[in-house]
Amino acid sequence: MAQSVFRPNPLYLNAQKVAEVSNSNEDRTTNSANQYGIEGVVGQSIGADEIKLDFDTVTPIQGMDIDVDDLIGTQVSVGLFRNGRMMLSTGVLMSSNYTSESKSGEAKGKFSFIGGAPVLV
Repeated sequence: MAQSVFRPNPLYLNAQKVAEVSNSNEDRTTNSANQYGIEGVVGQSIGADEIKLDFDTVTPIQGMDIDVDDLIGTQVSVGLFRNGRMMLSTGVLMSSNYTSESKSGEAKGKFSFIGGAPVLV
């Protein structure tokens, strides 16, 4: 049997690959909750399906391929591979945070996206 292939998952903003992503963290929830009656738990509610995506980038001094700062606070589409399929969602890039270190010369950015129910294709 052939070995599996592993590589970083690419991230897309408005259908453009963000080449500088160094890591990402995606959290999906349906906001489900136990429903209680006199006898205890009688079932579960299924709430709004939503995602939160945090991603870190390396930030070259000349800027990233995508001017992500222009996208903060605007509606964007996000694409991210998860479990062999592309997850697509529309939402908002809600925050950015930049850091740099003179000793190592590193410059990094952190970004957060929130969106509604994703579609897996």
